[in-house]
Amino acid sequence: DEYAAELVSGETSGRYPPLDAARWLDDLAASAERHLDAARAQIGDRDGPEFRRWAADIAIQAALGRFFARKLSAGVAYALYQQTGDQATLHESIAEYRAARDAFAVAARHGAVYQDDVTFGSEPHQRGHWRDRLTAMDEDIARLDATLKAPETRVSDGVTRARPTPALAPIPGTREVQLGHTPPEAFRPGAPLTVELDAPHVAAPRVAAVELRYRHANQAETYRGIEMEPAAPNSSTTTRFSAVIPPDYTDSPYPLVYAFRVRFDDGCAAPYPGLDPSLANQPYYLIRPTG
Repeated sequence: DEYAAELVSGETSGRYPPLDAARWLDDLAASAERHLDAARAQIGDRDGPEFRRWAADIAIQAALGRFFARKLSAGVAYALYQQTGDQATLHESIAEYRAARDAFAVAARHGAVYQDDVTFGSEPHQRGHWRDRLTAMDEDIARLDATLKAPETRVSDGVTRARPTPALAPIPGTREVQLGHTPPEAFRPGAPLTVELDAPHVAAPRVAAVELRYRHANQAETYRGIEMEPAAPNSSTTTRFSAVIPPDYTDSPYPLVYAFRVRFDDGCAAPYPGLDPSLANQPYYLIRPTG
């Protein structure tokens, strides 16, 4: 819903959009399938139990990746329909959801090697088989079809009753930014902690504002945000932004994790340090308390 609002308004939050996640999942699924095909072509005993176990699980994971990619796209399209009333996005949501359902059916087919009741938790939804989820998906798609066919959904005289809807695809990748930052070696609990970031001020687009996003290394907590203050140019090519994490927040036994949300003068935004192409790097900084 939040990303659809960004697409409609043209404003960006600097967070990775769900359609980026969908693209990553598609790419990862394609890579897994490609390597699995290569393994099948090279292995001598493809009917051996060890290879069959690997092949089944990789095929299931690839299919689930494609399922979630299509489901994310379906969700964005449906949110766009809710916010604009544009029937084209409802059509697209249904098409994406059907593709997600088909991908899940592939996972269920590869999962036939498993017993019918795969249990990994005490709750009812934490047991069963992949094929058991298909009925609920069919019911969900049927509800979307009913929404599309409902009289109140139809647009009279062929005129869309809402603002034009931005295209669901293609989606540009998140902007990469090259900034300068040296993390503090440690922090003293109960003392203020200054964090600084150097941004080039000669490049276009230029950095207009930076938000410091921080929290304790405790996943039960949410991030806090503070706008960083720009100082005088740090050199002929950079401007230094600075913010202070208050002493009452550093008074904790937990390490601190933080990252930056960078806004540019053209209205775009991006996270920093962000994820690299491998998606396997650490997209934040972590510093530990002294003592």
